[in-house]
Amino acid sequence: MIDFHRRRDCPHPAAAPEPVTRLRRRDGEPYPHVSQYATPALIPRLVDGSARAEDDPAWATTGACCPAGYAFWAHRMCGVAALAGLVEHRRGERLELVPTAEDLLDVGGYVLTPERVHGLVYAPLVELLRTRWGIGARVAVDLPAADLAREVAAGALAIASVHPAVRLAPEPPPARGGHLVTLWAADDDEVRLTNPSGLPGHSQHARLPVEVLARYYAGRAVVVEPA
Repeated sequence: MIDFHRRRDCPHPAAAPEPVTRLRRRDGEPYPHVSQYATPALIPRLVDGSARAEDDPAWATTGACCPAGYAFWAHRMCGVAALAGLVEHRRGERLELVPTAEDLLDVGGYVLTPERVHGLVYAPLVELLRTRWGIGARVAVDLPAADLAREVAAGALAIASVHPAVRLAPEPPPARGGHLVTLWAADDDEVRLTNPSGLPGHSQHARLPVEVLARYYAGRAVVVEPA
């Protein structure tokens, strides 16, 4: 049974700590990096299980009502962080992650059952991009990595499904898909991406050869029209 509550129904509201400045854009990178975790420096320990999201000192910067509310979403917000980076890049608007996750829940982008959370569902995300921010996009399935890279090289952006182990590329992944990253530049040989759970100083921004991307990529993406 999953334990979920909306911010307005938070049973354990906590006083927010002092604001913490979050990494958004690395020097020299034209595309913003938005981490799905409040404290990017904790990512290695959060993903290996040696630290708990509830103990992240910067939880309030995500717009959560309490540490437990942040922890519910933290490991599930890769798509929310990808959306936040896209909106910042295209519209100059900075989104709070947990309220945005709840907005996506309201429109079907996440589906809660007693046992699990399903999502991010692409079609509601595409519709929200269109109606709220006037950004055109489409759902792409069975799209090879080379074809996706060509669209990005032509000016599109892509929120693509890859295996979470992409943060350790080029190590071989155990499967494809399960995590969302943003492809924001490409040429004939490689793509540039930003990873919401990327390791600080290593894979928050990354360059990958297209053939390496293909090892992680599940053939599914939200392809955003060129600006």
